[in-house]
Amino acid sequence: MNMRVRTDLAALLAERKAVVGGQARYRYDLVQAARAFWDGGSLDEWITEMDQVVQEGLWRAWLQGAASVGVEEGDLNEEEQARFGEIVNEQMSYIDAFGFFIQDLRQREQSFDAVLTRLELWANTYTEVVNEARVVAGRDTKLKWVLGPVKTEHCESCLKLEGRVYRASTWDKFDIRPQHPLLTCGGWNCACTLRPTDEPCDKGRPPGLP
Repeated sequence: MNMRVRTDLAALLAERKAVVGGQARYRYDLVQAARAFWDGGSLDEWITEMDQVVQEGLWRAWLQGAASVGVEEGDLNEEEQARFGEIVNEQMSYIDAFGFFIQDLRQREQSFDAVLTRLELWANTYTEVVNEARVVAGRDTKLKWVLGPVKTEHCESCLKLEGRVYRASTWDKFDIRPQHPLLTCGGWNCACTLRPTDEPCDKGRPPGLP
């Protein structure tokens, strides 16, 4: 990262302190990285900055999800850390292509709004990682599917799973979680979550998708 980008980010430090943590902060950092690139940054600078934003932001998400089921950072085992590594590596593999997308829009003097729309998909990954950490780190924790607040109707899959309670290991075994691409909604705009609960588990296996 060169001095220009570092100076820009330092100037935003006071604003960043006012941003709510979690997904809101992750979205904020993503937008700032994209804006710096849009305003004249190089592709190399973009890649360096986004690598840091994605790694740090999704690690916070992983720790948040693990902590919600009673697992702190120092208690994460090798399997849980390896699972996180797979997730973050996948996300980082998309950075170059996203950079070319921004570069192309900038060269054609298009609106930055198209970048913001795509960034929402990236920001939603934060919630997905929180949910996956709950499943991976809290094997015996009971998790309840809770619908997210959205303005449009929920998809068939999420409605089918609403209120269902299973052990985290069960959700993981059948590869069912919020933001999953196999949901009817495609998962990309899913705001549902798996929430720890004391309610009794449902009998049998979770409903199949979609």
